[in-house]
Amino acid sequence: MEEVRTKIQKRDFRGKVRHGAEWLQLWAHPEDDLTALELSDRRQHNLSFERQRQSVEKLAAPLSGLPDFSLALPEARADWNAEQWSVARGSLARKAFLRRFPHSLSGLADRIGLARATALGLQQFPGLFPDLQAVSFKELEDAGCGHAFLAAQLPLERALVLVLTDRWSGQAQPLWDSGAVEMWVAWLNRKCPRSLPALDASLHQPGAFADAARAFLEELAQSLTSSLQRPTPSAEGERGETGEGQSSEDEDDQEMTSFARDMFERFDETGESADVDVLAPEASGDQAPAIPRPQAFTTAFDSELPLSAVLPDAVFNEQAERLAEKYRQQHAEARRLSRALALALRSRRQSDWQFDQEEGLIDASRLAQIVAAPHRRRTFKQEYQSQDLDAAITLLVDCSGSMRGKWMDLTVLALQALGDALSLSAVPFEVLGFTTAATNGGQSLAAWRDASSPPPPEGTVWRLNDLRHYVLKGFGQPWRQPRLQVPGLCDAGLLKENIDHEALNWALRRLRLVPATRRVLVVISDGAPSCSTTERHAGGQALPQALRDLLAETSDVEIYALGLRHRAEAFYQRAVSITAEADLIPRLMDLTGEIMTRPAVR
Repeated sequence: MEEVRTKIQKRDFRGKVRHGAEWLQLWAHPEDDLTALELSDRRQHNLSFERQRQSVEKLAAPLSGLPDFSLALPEARADWNAEQWSVARGSLARKAFLRRFPHSLSGLADRIGLARATALGLQQFPGLFPDLQAVSFKELEDAGCGHAFLAAQLPLERALVLVLTDRWSGQAQPLWDSGAVEMWVAWLNRKCPRSLPALDASLHQPGAFADAARAFLEELAQSLTSSLQRPTPSAEGERGETGEGQSSEDEDDQEMTSFARDMFERFDETGESADVDVLAPEASGDQAPAIPRPQAFTTAFDSELPLSAVLPDAVFNEQAERLAEKYRQQHAEARRLSRALALALRSRRQSDWQFDQEEGLIDASRLAQIVAAPHRRRTFKQEYQSQDLDAAITLLVDCSGSMRGKWMDLTVLALQALGDALSLSAVPFEVLGFTTAATNGGQSLAAWRDASSPPPPEGTVWRLNDLRHYVLKGFGQPWRQPRLQVPGLCDAGLLKENIDHEALNWALRRLRLVPATRRVLVVISDGAPSCSTTERHAGGQALPQALRDLLAETSDVEIYALGLRHRAEAFYQRAVSITAEADLIPRLMDLTGEIMTRPAVR
C-alpha cells in the first residue's frame, strides 16, 4: 500500500509536481510548503493577534478594580475585524463592571443591576462607550430586534438596560439611538414617577439601590394592573369630552401597558423568577372568574389574500437579494439539508426488492448457488412498491411584530429549503402566514366605537382587530413562483399582532379539504397570542385560552409546533423549542423528516 501511495503525483498550487509521500508530509505539516516570506508574515500576523487578545484580556483587572481578576477570550480568532474586537471589549467590560459594582438582584431586577454597573463603569471609563454601544447592538441584532422602531418590538428586559444605563451614565449619546427606546423612556417616566427618582438617588448605595429596584418593579406592576383594569369610555360623548388628542394618547398608553404586561409574562416563561409576580391573581377565597371567549365583533374587515396583493415585485426581489448577501453560509447549509430531506422522502416512494423468494426474477447474486445446488428454491427476488407518503402538510407562520429581524430572515430560508424538499418529493403542502391589519384595532375597533361600544355577549369578549391571513402557496399550486415571494415576509410593514386560534382554525379548514390519509399542520411561532385591543378589555388570558381550547378539540389533524425563543410546549402537545438561531433551519428539517417517517399520530 505504501508503494502505491508514493507513485501518486499531483501539482500543488504553485504548479510543482509532488508525489504521494510529499503530499502526506504537507498534509501533516502545511507550514513546510511556505516560503520564508510567507512564514514571516504568518508569524507576524499570529504575534499581532496574540498582542491584541492579551491587550483586551488585560482590561479585566483595572476595570473590575480587582488586581487578581482575569477574563479570557477563548472565542477570539485571528480573522476578527475591528467591530468584532470592539464587541469583545464591550462584553468583557460589562463583566468586569459587574465585579466592580456587584448586586444581589435576580430575575427582572437583575437587568436593573446590570444597567447600574454599566452606567457607573462608564462614568469612570467613558472611553469604553463605543465598545459598549457595539456589544449592545450586537445583542439586539442576535435577539432579532436590531431594527426595532416601536416599543412593541423591543422586549421590556432589554429596554430596561438601555433606558436606565443612558439615564445614569452621563453620556451625551444613547447606547442605541432608536425611537423604540425613546417610547420606553416616556412610558416608564409616566408609569413610575416615584420609584425612578428613588433609583437615581440610591445609585451609589448598593443596599438602598436593591430596595429601590424592588420598589420600582412593584410600582411598575401596580401601574400595569391598575391601567388594565381601568374602564374605557363606552360612548362617543365620553370620548368627546376629553378631546381627540387625549383619546389617542390614552389608546397608545393602554397599548404600551398591555405590551409591557405581556413582556413580564414572556420574561417569566424563560425560567427566571421575577421579583414581582405581575400575573399572580390577588389573594382571595373566591374562585377565579372564568376566562371569556374571544368573539369577532365584525368579520367585514378580515382578509385572506396572496402576498403579491400587498407587496410589489420590487420588494420580493430586494428582500431576496438581501438574504442571499447576508446569509451565504446559511443558504449553503439550507440547500444541503433540503437535498438530504428530499432524498430521504423520495426513497420511501421508490421501488424495493424482496429477496429469498420462491418465485420471481433470478437473483444474480445467487447464480453460483443455483449452479452448485439447483434444488434450492429461494433464489429469486420480487419487486414491490414501498408505502406511499400519502400526507398533506400545512406550514403556518406567525407574522407578528416580534418576528422582525434575524428570526424571520432564517424562517424564510427554512421555508424555502423545506418547500424545495417537499416539492421534489411530490408531497402536497401549502404555506400560510397570519397577522393583523393593524397594531391597535384597525377598522373593527372603529366600527365598534361607531356602534356606541356595545358590550359582548355574556362569557365572551370582543375581538376588535382585523385579521390578515396570507396564502403564500396553496395546495396544488406549483412551488416555483411562491418560492420567490416567501422573502416578502421579511418586510417590516407586514408584521403586526397574532391571534393564533383563529389562524389555526383557518388553516385547519383549508387542510381538511385536501384528500389525504394524513393531514399535518406545523406552526412556527415565537410567542403566545397577542392582540392589544382584546387584552385591553379582557386581560391577557383570553387569547391563550382560546388557543388551548381549539387544540384540545382537534383530533383529526396532527399538529406540531416549532417555538422560537418560546416554550411552545405550553400550548402544543407535540412541540420543539429552540433558543439559538443556528438551530432553526436544521431543526425544522429534522422535525419534518421525523413527522413524515413515523406512523400517524392522533
